[in-house]
Amino acid sequence: MKILVIRNAWRHQDFGGAEELALSLVSTLNALGVETKLLSGGEALLNRARSLSVPYIKGPFSKRQILTKHRAVFLLKYLFDLCRARSQYIKIFKTEAPSVIHCTGQQDSIAATSAARKLNIPVIWSDHGELKNSIGFKLLPPWGIPGILLKKQMRHIYAIFMVNSADIAFVRKVCPESIIKVVPNGVVDCYDKNKKRGNDLVFASRIIREKGIFELLNAFELLSINYPDLRLIIAGEGPSLDEVKAFVAKNPTLKISFAEYSDTFIQTAGVFVLPTYTEAQSLALLKAMMFQVPIVTTRIDGNLHFLKDSENALLVEPKNSKHLAKALSELLDDTLLQKKIREHARKDYKNKYSLTTIVKEYYLGTYESLVGKESH
Repeated sequence: MKILVIRNAWRHQDFGGAEELALSLVSTLNALGVETKLLSGGEALLNRARSLSVPYIKGPFSKRQILTKHRAVFLLKYLFDLCRARSQYIKIFKTEAPSVIHCTGQQDSIAATSAARKLNIPVIWSDHGELKNSIGFKLLPPWGIPGILLKKQMRHIYAIFMVNSADIAFVRKVCPESIIKVVPNGVVDCYDKNKKRGNDLVFASRIIREKGIFELLNAFELLSINYPDLRLIIAGEGPSLDEVKAFVAKNPTLKISFAEYSDTFIQTAGVFVLPTYTEAQSLALLKAMMFQVPIVTTRIDGNLHFLKDSENALLVEPKNSKHLAKALSELLDDTLLQKKIREHARKDYKNKYSLTTIVKEYYLGTYESLVGKESH
């Protein structure tokens, strides 16, 4: 059995949770004895694959594979790029001869699925909230050609793995509910019980407005009045990084610093903070659970299906700096609450969100059932 896992980010330089999950999936499958390669055209993802010695193939990359209302305006260019990507995928699939194609991003799904159909290779998809966004943009039938193509290809896949059951109502508008499977995200367990824990607030994610970074900065400014020694450490990269650094430069009395993102860095946090506006299921939050770090995050659909307020996290309203500051203050002052959240989070991770367990329970059986089958 041979699997190709396909993932492209929105831009060449982007590397987020979905890209990390694709890498982890490839590594875990190979560790379990399943020959698997990553197929991507994204520079950041390929660079990370090289650094981690993850088997990969360089594939096509086109911004116009992305189904947004702005890109779809350029219809002829969109269709040309789609055909070119399809042609490249056909060449790669002929060379690699995979048993199953696993598309893990909407940017790749139309061209790759069409190519796999031509060669009679079975296809499955994973969705990280991107299909819901496409439906929200009204690009699905009868609103646009990209939506028509998307729905057409969805007739030919064997399964679509979704991490968030709340999105099913959107996706079943364009595909049979019988092929939808709710499969949680997972992370590899690298918890070190001997690692020393700090007292700092830590934000570790892509630095974009939608992750709530500016609400966190405002909340930290409020907190610093009563907690003058409290530190906030920001780890990650993204288009809003310069704006965040400008805020820090204008407020030199605030103890805010920057660090390079790493998994072990999260484990040293006193509190992990992610006031995000929208998620399917955040890998950063799953890592905090795995590392037994107390979490403060937002009460949104993508969090509510695996986090419970005051049990394995504290939940606040999104886009509300005062509410965020209040919750952080409550957690900082209550060591018993911190202990409760840490213990519940670690227990939930071990029971539900270990990537190796998820791969064995959900992915392997699906892959094995498709070996030897032809595309629909």
